[in-house]
Formats: sequence, C-alpha cells, structure tokens
Amino acid sequence: MINESMDRGSGRKTHPARQADDGSVYRIGKRVGHWLYVHVSVLDKLSAKYLSAVAAAQELTGLRVNRDFNVVKFKDQSCLQALSLLKYEDLHTVPFPSLLRSWSIRLEDGSVSERSYENSSNPPILHRKELLLSPEDPNIKIFQALTAALENAGLFRDTKRIGFRRHWQELLENVGCYLSGHVLCRFQGQYSPVPRIERQKTAIDRLGLSRPFQCLARHGYLDTGMSVFDYGCGKGDDLRLLRDYGLDIDGWDPFYLPGTERKQADVVNIGFVINVIESTVERAETLRQAFSLTRSVMSVSAMLFNETSTSQAESFGDGVVTSRGTFQKYYSQTELKDYIEEVLSEEAIAVGPGVFFVFRDKLEEQRFLRRRQQRIRFDSPLLGARATDSQQLKTEVYAELLEALWERALVLGRPPSEGDLDEELATAVQDGPGGLGKALRLLWRMRDRTELQAAALGRTEDLLVYLALNIFNGRQSRSALLEETRRDIRYFLGSLKASEAEARTLLFSAGKTEEILNACRQAVTSGLGLLDGEHSLSIHADLLDRLPPVLRVYAGCASRLIGDIGVADVIKFHIHSGKLTMLMVDDFFGRAVPELRVRIKINLRTQDIDFFEYGNGKPRSLLYLKSRLMAPDQDGYQEQLACEHQLEALGCFDFSGYGPNPDIFYAELSRQSFSLSGLQLIPAGGKTENG
Repeated sequence: MINESMDRGSGRKTHPARQADDGSVYRIGKRVGHWLYVHVSVLDKLSAKYLSAVAAAQELTGLRVNRDFNVVKFKDQSCLQALSLLKYEDLHTVPFPSLLRSWSIRLEDGSVSERSYENSSNPPILHRKELLLSPEDPNIKIFQALTAALENAGLFRDTKRIGFRRHWQELLENVGCYLSGHVLCRFQGQYSPVPRIERQKTAIDRLGLSRPFQCLARHGYLDTGMSVFDYGCGKGDDLRLLRDYGLDIDGWDPFYLPGTERKQADVVNIGFVINVIESTVERAETLRQAFSLTRSVMSVSAMLFNETSTSQAESFGDGVVTSRGTFQKYYSQTELKDYIEEVLSEEAIAVGPGVFFVFRDKLEEQRFLRRRQQRIRFDSPLLGARATDSQQLKTEVYAELLEALWERALVLGRPPSEGDLDEELATAVQDGPGGLGKALRLLWRMRDRTELQAAALGRTEDLLVYLALNIFNGRQSRSALLEETRRDIRYFLGSLKASEAEARTLLFSAGKTEEILNACRQAVTSGLGLLDGEHSLSIHADLLDRLPPVLRVYAGCASRLIGDIGVADVIKFHIHSGKLTMLMVDDFFGRAVPELRVRIKINLRTQDIDFFEYGNGKPRSLLYLKSRLMAPDQDGYQEQLACEHQLEALGCFDFSGYGPNPDIFYAELSRQSFSLSGLQLIPAGGKTENG
C-alpha cells in the first residue's frame, strides 16, 4: 500500500508542482476539466493529502500499484473525496495506451464502481501521456516530440473525435498518417503500402435473390406497398428479379449504377458492401449514409469468417486483399453486430448468418419482434351451430362480415376490441349489426368456441415467448409495448406485472436442463421431432412454433446470436450442453436422402458460434430417415415415409447413428440395381411415376 510516509512534497491549493533537477518548477499530472491524471511513477512527488486518498482507495479495493493500476485520476484537489484507479496499457511502450480497467471510488461513503474495457472493440485511449510522467523520465522527449508532430498535423483540433481507439485510428487514416513506434509517418508516393483495390470485382452474377433480400421477403418487407432501395446493388440482379414481381425498388452502385439518385425508402438493403471497403472511415460513413435513407428498416449483411476465408489472401488493414485484388473484411456474427451498433448507435437484430435488421421505426421493430413469435395458424374446418330462424336470417345477411370477424378473432386468440379492427371492418360492424358487441353476440351463436380456445392457448404461449425474449434482449420498457400487446396481456395474463413475472420464469426455465428435457419429451409425445435418448431433440425448422414454449425461448436465445434460425432445415436442441445446432441441406423436401451442406453450432453459454461446410472437396454427410424430423401434415411426408420403408426393406443398410458413408450408400444402391429420384426409390433404368 502507498502511505503517508512516502510524502516528499508539500500541500498546495493549486495544481501540484515540483522542482525539476535543473531548478525549474513544473506542474505534475495532466489536467482535464476538474480531473487530474498522474502516473504512479510520480505519486511520491505529490503531497500527503493525495497519497492519503490513494492509500484509502487501495484499502477499499485491495488493488496494488502497477500490477492492478498505473494511473490515478483525482477530482477536487481541495478535499480529494473522489478518485479513480486506472489500468492502462504500458505508457512507456504504447504510443496511445488503451484503458483496460477502471475503479471509481467515493471515499465519503466507501462506494466502489468497477468497469472493464478489456473486451471492448473501441476503448478509451490516452493522449499527451508525457504530461502524466516526470520530466526526468528517459523517454519524455520522444513522447513530447510525438505530441508536437500531431499538433502540427492538426490532429488535436477536434478533441471530441480522438478519445477512443477506433475513432483515433480513423482520423489518422483519413489524413494519410500512420505510426511507426512513437514516430508520426505519412503515406506518400511509391512507398504507400496501400495496394490497388478493385471493389467492382466483388459484384457477382445471381440467378436468385441474394440472402439479405430473402430475409427481407421472409419477414414480409418486400410487399408491393413498401418502397425499397438497394444501396450498393452491384450488377443489379436483385433489382431486376424484384421489379419483375412488381416491387417498387431502386438501387445505386458506385461502379455499375453511379448516376442513379440515392433516395429515401421504407426498406433499405446494404448487402455485402461494408465488408469490401478497405477504409475504416469510409466503411462507417457508408453504413451511416445507408441508414440515413431508411424510413422503416435497413438490412445489413457482410461476409462471415470461416477457416478458408484467408487461406489465399494477404493481410491488409483490418482485413485481407484477395488474389483478385479485392478487399474483404471478414466478421464473426457477434463482431458484426457490435460494429453495426457502434457505428449507428442503434440495436442490430440478427435475422440470419451475417444478416441484421436495424429499425428506424421503433414501432415497426416491436411489430417485427412480436411477429417472430407468432404461432402459425393452420386452417381448420369451422365448427357451426344451429340458430333460430331470425338469428339465421341475420347471420345470412351478415355472413361475410361475421366470417371476417371470426377470422380476426382466431388470429388474436380472443374476442377483438375496437382497436383490433381495421377501418373497413370497424365501419362495416358499426353500419351492419349496430356495433361490435351485437356483432360478437351473433358470432358466438353461430360458432363453437372450441377452436377459439385452442387459438387462445397458442396466443398465450406466443405472448409469453415474446415477453421472455424481450427480457433476454434487454427490452423491458413497458412504455415501448404496442397497444395491441397491452390488450393481449390484459386478456391472457391479467396485468403487466404478472406477465413479466411469468415471462421471467419461462426465460429462466430455458437454462434448466430438467425443463429442457421434459419439454423435449413433451414434443416427442406430441409427434414432434426425434429424441436421441437424453442427449438431443432434432426437428424440422418449420415445426419450431409447435414446440413447447421453453424450447421456443431456447431457440429465440440462439436467434439473438445468429439471427432467424428458421433459415435452417433441421434444428437440434442439445439438452445438457446449452448448445443448438442448425443444419442446412441440399433440397430437404425434394430429396429422400438430402446431403448436408452447412452445420452451425451455437453455444448459448459461451456465445461462441462455429461454422462447418460440407462437400466441394470436404467430407460429405447424408441425412437419413428424415421423416422422423417431420410432421405428418408436411408436404411429402407420406412419400418420404414410403421411400424409407423401401430402403429399409432392402436389408443392406444400417441407419443407426449417422448411417452409412455416402459413397458406400450409393455404391450399395447401385449394386442392388436401385437409384433415388426425388422421393422415390426406383429400379436401375426404371422410371418415376411422373416419368
């Protein structure tokens, strides 16, 4: 501990001063507003009151000089009741040390607040570090020379931009400077390390919609009533495909469509653009420009890192230059989310691997989150009841109106209120039966409420899953809830307070092994999925919304990291390890034995994501007996089951575990004079039912 016996100076009412070896008087430390920063190497040059404050702070925190902190920040030198102990990178070797950890201490009440920046991609950094040190420091002139060079280059003019590492790096790059140790250098002439980057070569020809536009379509954002703008559209294949469907879409590209206007739209897509921009300053500005054009939602996508990403590339900046002369910045899923949020100061919501939505319209964001947990309602025959003659006359007159009202009730899972009706239906209800109350009384006489009760159960589960994931994602503000959601909460759960408690219980259940195991058993009992002992449950992704709520929350937590897991074909819930695996295969519904293409494993406990690719020179894997992952009402189920029975009847395959090696499987089929065509097993040289 530092104590008063180390005092070698005298107390002063002004900025503490010290006499140097040459007889001159210098001020100790760096003054920023009401704060004074000093390096621990000069603490012994301060007066007793400073040392007493540090000793008291150490007593409260148990921290040690140099090992735990190397800078002290004092406030209000007259009483010194507030100070911070800071751990920076080494001031003597790092030109602009980053802040690693900080402890803020209030000596009056003994409170301590700790914060870590060790995992931050943009931590605070320290400038003019020579001010914190002693004039006798052997490197002081080197540090002073660097500060002078930066001042002469005008890099300290805007102090608001220099306090964080990424912003400082961008500023250096923007003026063509870089650091070599503690020397400021400039890129110039033939000695510039910047290679020629040919961004236009990253544009590719597409036969179908790109992945980000598929995500937008999947979530209903490519309706003909919404305007769309493709920022960085490349060769314009997405534009042509979507215009053929009558979509109001425009696009701009700096190489292929430079003359088009960059204009506002309801939906903006910036697909695989930021990852090809080598300038970090331009990259961030491009993202901001695209978002400035967005009225409702922007889709942002970038390339994700995998094992082969950089195998044939040369490192450059924060990315690589490929053999084709293009730049690529590869991200991890979490790194991309963090980058988008840092640049835009808005939440980025994952909707797929490397694809995120950012909402300008916050009400639309809530609608989107609510729709994500909306149970798919499959059509079923309506149950009717006999009515009296007069009632029958009324129901016949208002049949179309009551049918629309009934459909709305089934969607809501409850009797609709005035606020749940669109303007046209509300007007028809008022002009026809004479109000919503009368219309509902007619409706209940003609319809059995059994189906509505089933819909209510589903909607209650949907609501709890939505609220649980809101809590998981840090969205707990009651004021942000849509009015429709508030009505649902009052009807299904009673009150906001009760709904939050129930949702929190559901969320915590997703972290309990026994709850997950019971839910997996419940799913299999209901005819959903394949249970592998007590290890895992595998199921087709289209059936996720039929699973028990705790499994849907489990999957929703994974979506927080990777995006819409519904883009996969098969989902595997690992019961004990806190993991979820997504499998993507080649044509799940079109092939009896589809081939695995991509496997993504998400560890919810560590938040790690692993990508594995198959085929194209890598090991192959087939998905056998896929009917076990399907539901009987899914397309092709009966044909799939019949084909599997035929394969098993051959008696030459062991489908346990992962099944036979693909090469052995197809070789044996050929030896048995059979082949697979779609969902059918046919004799060699034979024809399918359609051919």
